[in-house]
Amino acid sequence: MHFHHTNYAQQGLTPLDLLPAMNAIGVLRTTLVPIPTNQMGSCHGVEYHPAKGEASNAANYYLPDCLRQKATSTAIEYHHAVTTTHPLYYNTSVDDRTADMYQSLPLDDRDRFDPMVTGLVLGDQRCSEDLLMKLHRHPGVFTGVGEITIHKEFVEDKLDRRVQANLKNNIAPTRDLFKTCGEVGMPVVMHCDVDVVPHKRGQKSAHLEGVKNLLKDPACQKTTIIWAHMGGLGKYAQARPEHLENVLSILHDPAFKHVHFDLSWDVVAKQLLRVNSAHGNDAIDEAKLNKLAAILVAFPDRFLFGSDALAPRSESEWAMTINTYEPLLEKLPTEVYNKILIENYERIVVGAREKVRAYETYCLPYASIAIRMRQDTLESPPDFRSGVLAQVQMGIAHGRALIDYKSGITTHPPVQPAELMSAPDLERHALQVRPGEGIRLRQKAAL
Repeated sequence: MHFHHTNYAQQGLTPLDLLPAMNAIGVLRTTLVPIPTNQMGSCHGVEYHPAKGEASNAANYYLPDCLRQKATSTAIEYHHAVTTTHPLYYNTSVDDRTADMYQSLPLDDRDRFDPMVTGLVLGDQRCSEDLLMKLHRHPGVFTGVGEITIHKEFVEDKLDRRVQANLKNNIAPTRDLFKTCGEVGMPVVMHCDVDVVPHKRGQKSAHLEGVKNLLKDPACQKTTIIWAHMGGLGKYAQARPEHLENVLSILHDPAFKHVHFDLSWDVVAKQLLRVNSAHGNDAIDEAKLNKLAAILVAFPDRFLFGSDALAPRSESEWAMTINTYEPLLEKLPTEVYNKILIENYERIVVGAREKVRAYETYCLPYASIAIRMRQDTLESPPDFRSGVLAQVQMGIAHGRALIDYKSGITTHPPVQPAELMSAPDLERHALQVRPGEGIRLRQKAAL
């Protein structure tokens, strides 16, 4: 469910290269989730000439090696890592690259991959438009959105905060993105740490209520949302004693019936199953194990498995998460095991493909016109822009009616409004360069 084929320097394997490893470790299907943030590189003092084949030795992970191998960090270590390493920056081109790799696959192999859109700047109002234009450029490719990140320990301190989503004062663009995904039919994988790093913690999980307010917002209710890492756990966002109770409260609440959780990342598996992995005690905690197993059995349709492997260099790296979860998986009834590892993915992710393709076919040709039409278009006649938008909205509504009819939601075929222009005709009308004085003057000068 949750697999990164590239790292923070866009290094990794193509889907075609991944197939032998998938066959070896038993991965039937996987998402393709590019990391959308690049670790800025530096080669100061080193002769560097990539055009002549000299390789960069710049970092390809957002943490320095001294912290990457540790399960905790002090306030001093955290501050030093944030202020002395190079920043991260958004790379919105990652999805075009993923699409190219996916489309280079033989047709028979494409069914095993679900490319996900991640290269979206979540603090930007236009991130929903950017998503739709990625679908417009690459029809037939993408299935869902994410893993996209709202809050994540070191990452949010290494990115320009002005372009980030923030649960306190800049969540509207992300909320609108979730609404857009619901309209298109795309599931969303959301990374949002439930808490801050230990040395910044208060009495309660810092982000829990903000996440819940976002997820139960009416704009998000029609969107299938998967909260990554068992509800926002991580290397530094470590589980409080009440974490599973908080997850249970979400599972029981009808306001969150569209919310699911993924069991991804070996770091999270250790927190959930072991005595105190952060401090070196890796013995299985039977009480933790039994409590988590009981939750999965009680809500088998709400969980998906994911490795969260990051551009793995070996089969063993890719299999690390499932191997860590093995004591838990062995406790599950066969039907629960199958749902979490296979069937829920088939239902939620593979099942979304048809919905997204339908939106691309019947609605997106109109929606993309409104996105591409400039808001400062020279209007002639004065109601030009409003007239185009009325046509766009009429076209999308008719497209939605066609989707509902073809999917069996309605029984009568919709009648196309007589005044509705075709999308190609409307596009030519809306996006043309209008003739004007400049053209006539140039023609006269040529004479």
